[in-house]
Amino acid sequence: MVFEEHNGYPSPLTNLLEENGYTIFQIWKGFWKPKLVSPIKKLAHPWEPPNYLATLNPQRAIERIKDWGWKSLTM
Repeated sequence: MVFEEHNGYPSPLTNLLEENGYTIFQIWKGFWKPKLVSPIKKLAHPWEPPNYLATLNPQRAIERIKDWGWKSLTM
């Protein structure tokens, strides 16, 4: 699940997701590719709400995003 959270981390939503077994990553726009980082890091600019990924399978998410390049509309 990809979502934007204006309240940052932690929030009632991220707490609910983590209580139900989800791992939360912040999605950061790296130059060569998106990166999954700790949700605790304050990477977003003040005017840009952070984007997050909530997953039940964190290892799969890390594997899927490790390739170089930006991809959209691919499975």
